[in-house]
Amino acid sequence: MKIQQTKNQKPIEYDIHFKYLCSCGQFHWLTYNETTTKNFFIVCDCNKKIKIKTIDSIKIKYKKKKKKEIISYTKDKRVVSDHTIQESNETPTKREQPPVEITEETKIVAETQSLEIKDIPQELLSSCINLLYTFGYNKKDASELVKDFYKTHPVNEYKRFVNNLLASIRG
Repeated sequence: MKIQQTKNQKPIEYDIHFKYLCSCGQFHWLTYNETTTKNFFIVCDCNKKIKIKTIDSIKIKYKKKKKKEIISYTKDKRVVSDHTIQESNETPTKREQPPVEITEETKIVAETQSLEIKDIPQELLSSCINLLYTFGYNKKDASELVKDFYKTHPVNEYKRFVNNLLASIRG
């Protein structure tokens, strides 16, 4: 049996789900159709109403093939005498883009982006404080503990973050 030529194919249908986190720590899964519905909301087990931002559309970007580097070959032709032309070897010349200058603005943007990574999401912070409060911590100590732990272990997923935090507390 002969294998036919391969063909890059795009999907004919897609099934996308979105994950939302309630302030109590409960995760909610919604389909694409639910998130595109206007004024859609979820009622959590903790009796909180979560209003979903309506998604207008999703555009899927497919990976493009790499562009080959353009190299142009030139021949140097020199007139040696009246009737003879001497050709030199081909010399490749690459087309180069001008170098990008690093300004103070780009440095500031890079620094602020690195600082934003260390800031804990507010919902994650409040959920962890509530959890530690049930274990006997006061809210101030719990807040400091969670913020310090997040600086060294920046994980935005509630379940993994809490597991790592409790493991570090146990010793």
